[in-house]
Amino acid sequence: MFAIPLLLIAGIWVFVGLVPRAWRGCTSAWVHLAVFLVIVALSCFFTVFLGSIRILDWRNRVVVARTGGPEPLQSWALEILRKPRDSMLYEGPADWRVPEEHWSQQVRRLGPKWVKIEPLSESGPEVVTLLHGSGFLHWVIILGPPDLVVPPNGRYADGNWFRWRDGVYDCFTD
Repeated sequence: MFAIPLLLIAGIWVFVGLVPRAWRGCTSAWVHLAVFLVIVALSCFFTVFLGSIRILDWRNRVVVARTGGPEPLQSWALEILRKPRDSMLYEGPADWRVPEEHWSQQVRRLGPKWVKIEPLSESGPEVVTLLHGSGFLHWVIILGPPDLVVPPNGRYADGNWFRWRDGVYDCFTD
């Protein structure tokens, strides 16, 4: 939250250090220029549209594409949604953890921390979610029916959503 303003202030401070005529041509000017470029790069990395979140989304798209693509992943998820929940672990109101023996080979290669069936909101459809990440950033690949076209107002509403195709989303949450 404070990273962008701090990087902006530091960038202005370093840029001002490049302006005096005495600094031009001095080796210290190169240091200031290098620090300024690092600050610009970090600013791009921390912004949502150019930065780390977009890079993680691209990474997820590449990993899913290399393991078979979103189509078989979505087909597998729709099969899981149709299965009886007898062999799944109940984890609260309408949340079911899918045991690893039900995971497809593609899901195993993706290596999520867990796979769940959960509703996106109180009245929303059930979807299959694959959780990745830890610490301050989690990302969830959300797989649902093809008519799932918009992010919900309920669960994961505060995340950054990326639509891969109807029914397949990448969502980044805290």
